[in-house]
Amino acid sequence: MKIVQIVASIEAEASGPSYSVLQLARAMEKIGREVELFSLGAPIDTSDGKFRNRKFNRDYERFGHLKKLGLSSKMRKGLVEVAAGAEVLHTHGLWMMPNVYPARVSNAFKVPFVVSPRGMLSPAALEYSRAVKSVFWIIAQRSALKAANLIHATSEQEYEDIRAFGLRQPVVILPNGVGVSHPQPSELPCCDGERSAVVLYLGRLHPIKRIETLLKAWAQLEDVFPNWTLEIRGPGEPNYVKKLKQEAVEHGLQRCIFGDPVYGEKKYELYRRAAVSVLPSASENFAMTVAESLACATPVITTKATPWRGLETYGCGWWVDLGVEPLRHALHAALTSGMIELHQMGTRGQNWMIRDFAWSGIAERMIEAYSWLRGQGSPPPTVIL
Repeated sequence: MKIVQIVASIEAEASGPSYSVLQLARAMEKIGREVELFSLGAPIDTSDGKFRNRKFNRDYERFGHLKKLGLSSKMRKGLVEVAAGAEVLHTHGLWMMPNVYPARVSNAFKVPFVVSPRGMLSPAALEYSRAVKSVFWIIAQRSALKAANLIHATSEQEYEDIRAFGLRQPVVILPNGVGVSHPQPSELPCCDGERSAVVLYLGRLHPIKRIETLLKAWAQLEDVFPNWTLEIRGPGEPNYVKKLKQEAVEHGLQRCIFGDPVYGEKKYELYRRAAVSVLPSASENFAMTVAESLACATPVITTKATPWRGLETYGCGWWVDLGVEPLRHALHAALTSGMIELHQMGTRGQNWMIRDFAWSGIAERMIEAYSWLRGQGSPPPTVIL
């Protein structure tokens, strides 16, 4: 089975799809499938075993608005060339041309077509750049989504968003995986006077993440817990980052650190150093930062706008309502838990990740859905008709 995965970019590691699509493709190759990954970027065409990584130039690099659409005649041509030998075309994301080209090629060559919206159909996500999305919907995205034979949701919550949007195709519900074999169990910091414990936010700095709520909640706790530090790291639009830093000053925060984005092993080192990780987001289809934190045995505080009810089920964190007060209450509970209890919570979270979120298992279950889509057997239990 040759599988073609398409995503706008794999170059921004802080973006969930950039990481998860690449890992899915590699996991499929490791279990013996032939995989080609199409994305935009500096042109390359490299092969590693049965995994072929292909990047294509944008057509209008110097024109801001056109560049954002991801127009690429070379990507479109490449998809046409590979379609005859492909058994599945699977695109990730919406609102860019790399998410539209596969629909057109699929229709022309009668290849099964799968779409992963990657959280872009949530009500909160749809509100951003609504006017632009409305135009793009009419011009290109509506026909592309309607052409999908199968839609992939990374959580029950995203499944509900897909149905609320009006899409009625079969949906396969599969979470992203996490590299549970890479991070080792966390040795949590101790409040021993030499190093303060850390509450870590690690991810994009974007309004949908509700970092302002975190700053307000921290402002009510900082003086109560003088040994603790809030650390905020991630990329963001410069003006927005400046605004967040100004808000921290206005709240009088003394132990709130804004650090540079980190990737790769340095990212895991931060997770393992932190006593607790926090994500106050208003909308997430999955939230890789939660899975990565748990894989590093670090408990998590996040909101009910994320699909992480299991934090409560498995006793490895706090799953709270949106707002300053619920977040403040959860932070207070975490900071008074004690390092031994936090370590136990983190270990339970890590065990959960190992059991249910290894990439090899996610790849196998996705391939089961592909096989069913091609008429091989009954619908797997992950598919809702």
